[in-house]
Amino acid sequence: MHTLRDHERLAVEMLLAGDHEVLAKLRDQTAHATASKRTYSTAGEYVDLTVPAQAELISPADLILQDIELVFEGVKDGAAILLYIEGGRLSFIEFATYGVEWPTNPKVLGAHYLREIQTQPGTYVYEPVRVRDHAPNGRVALPLRAG
Repeated sequence: MHTLRDHERLAVEMLLAGDHEVLAKLRDQTAHATASKRTYSTAGEYVDLTVPAQAELISPADLILQDIELVFEGVKDGAAILLYIEGGRLSFIEFATYGVEWPTNPKVLGAHYLREIQTQPGTYVYEPVRVRDHAPNGRVALPLRAG
């Protein structure tokens, strides 16, 4: 088992920021999570996570959090980051470039949240923002898609 590397830890911290109870439970899981395996491709990396069996599970059990983008040295246009939750537990992180090679030693130059903007029915673009969007009631609007 391995500890998370700097870019992995930053991604998880940003994706789990906020006061929603689901995010809080996932942060609790993160405190004891380790990277059990790393798989590399030319355009990214996958980091499998292991969470202790006694960790409190979340509901809904299968989610994808994906409202951040990291900018890496030598990676034009940044990289998409997706955090997968399966069976109520943190499962893996996916880092994917937009068609360029993934660096051997990723160095983060910048990070931001992404706000989804509908440009027409069924069509969206993502705008970089410094602060995660919040729902009208002051709670984080979870950027979740059922898996």
